[in-house]
Amino acid sequence: MRYDDFRKLWPAVDENIQKRKLFDYEYKELTGIYNGKKLTLQFHSSIQKVIIDPRFEVVLYFPASRETDKLFKK
Repeated sequence: MRYDDFRKLWPAVDENIQKRKLFDYEYKELTGIYNGKKLTLQFHSSIQKVIIDPRFEVVLYFPASRETDKLFKK
């Protein structure tokens, strides 16, 4: 990374600070203004730790409603 302090700070991060399991699931609703209309978007999210270094996570969001899916297909 170009950020020099990252190499100094990263080893100091406690791997046990994040209490998630190896694989986690969440349901999320986000309300906001999208395309000029107030909408509540619904998502399924899965969070998976990277086995090599559990300080990293991969978060995937999937539409949980037709309205949310339709907004992202445009």
